[in-house]
Amino acid sequence: MIIRELEIKNFGKLKNRRLVLKEGINLVYGENESGKSTLYAYLKGMLFGLPRMRGRASRKDNYIRYEPWENPCRYGGSLRFSCGLKDFALYRNFHKDYQEAVLLCESDGEQLRVEDGDLDILLGEISEAVYENTAAVGQIKTVPGKTLAEEVKRYLLNYETGRDGDLDLKEAETYLKAEKKERKEKSREEKQKLMEKRVKVTSRMEYLEEEIGQFERQYHRLEKETAEKGSAAGVRKKDSRVWKAGGGIAVLTLLLCWFLPGMGKGIVVLLGILAELFCIFLWLRQRNPRVGKTEEKRDREKKAVWKRADLLEQKKEKEILLSNYREEYQEILEEESRKNIWEEEEEAINLALETMQNLAKTMQKKTSAKLQARTEEILSDLTNGKYGKLLIDGDLNIRLYTQEKWTDLEQVSRGTIEQVYFALRMAVSETFEEGEGLPVILDESFAMYDEERLNSALIWLYRCGRQVILLTCQKREEECLNKLEIPHQFLTL
Repeated sequence: MIIRELEIKNFGKLKNRRLVLKEGINLVYGENESGKSTLYAYLKGMLFGLPRMRGRASRKDNYIRYEPWENPCRYGGSLRFSCGLKDFALYRNFHKDYQEAVLLCESDGEQLRVEDGDLDILLGEISEAVYENTAAVGQIKTVPGKTLAEEVKRYLLNYETGRDGDLDLKEAETYLKAEKKERKEKSREEKQKLMEKRVKVTSRMEYLEEEIGQFERQYHRLEKETAEKGSAAGVRKKDSRVWKAGGGIAVLTLLLCWFLPGMGKGIVVLLGILAELFCIFLWLRQRNPRVGKTEEKRDREKKAVWKRADLLEQKKEKEILLSNYREEYQEILEEESRKNIWEEEEEAINLALETMQNLAKTMQKKTSAKLQARTEEILSDLTNGKYGKLLIDGDLNIRLYTQEKWTDLEQVSRGTIEQVYFALRMAVSETFEEGEGLPVILDESFAMYDEERLNSALIWLYRCGRQVILLTCQKREEECLNKLEIPHQFLTL
């Protein structure tokens, strides 16, 4: 992207200002408090918008900081730029009541929609946070912000998968973890249902076993009682008849002996004795358990048999039901021992996560090596080969190789630190952007550079081939550019 023209209607202290920019280096000079930082904020606001913050964030809100006091409804302006082979015009009004953004393609007259992401596409899908941490450097912001480390990690993970944005490994990982959590919850619910079902079946089995036990006890008790009652009642009844018969014979014998004379008494006595002996014989025979059953006893025993049969039938039904529950219980145990569908899907997700994470590590190492190599290359150019080896960790912490040893960056001079972070910013910017890339905007970024460092930085910026907007309150950048015979445009703010 090449910014061709800025027209500021009303933004902070800048009103009705127009700047025409060119390719290569544009040196914008202005005294302190002349509006250089305001111009820097205007450029970012035109490219990325200027939302109004709420709450505590409003304390550092650029919307309030640059809102004009006079004629605030004209809060904004326009920006013309080239992207690819087409020219575009972007108009913005930042005022909260009249907010609008209009994007026109001046090459073919087509009106694009900022709210639908057309401008984001032209900017290469670069966020404001990434831009401000790479190619756009505000005052006293040499060290990249913490958000850059996360953006770089995300980018490095996706770098080798294609630059069209169709695949974002970080988002894919987040999605898979959410799916895994959902599967785990469903698996837990499934196991909970099985456990509740098993407890219910177990309780029913215990109840049936208790019922069957009761039936068995009732059966045996009934069998025993029937046998005892039948035997005792039969014996008592027959005993009573025998004794009555024996008593009657004895009385009859005495009466006959009283009335009969002589030999008749002896015969009667003999017959009485024989009758009594026969009664005794009957009594002994009735006491024998092998004596045949009476009709009454048979009826009684039939009823007992029917009752026992009914108990056996009920017991059998309960046993069949118990057998069914036992089969169901075994099926539940087998189902609990097997992995349910949610656990299988969770394992599949774990495998996908593991594979993706291993792939991401491989890709990150590969792309991190590219980023580190490019940073070392830029740093070597900036330091004329004095420094060219460094280590960058995942949080963009840096160690520098100096005099045959590794040194923490905080232990070198401020000028060297500035060079290292400038090299890192430019390397990350190149990594994120393809083709023309966004303009490099530097607001007093070389204040800590000596002349040698400044010359090296200006030479590198000229050779990088990108549009550079350099905001400064000093004349030495102009002097160095002229001394180095570097083509540039000088503008006064």
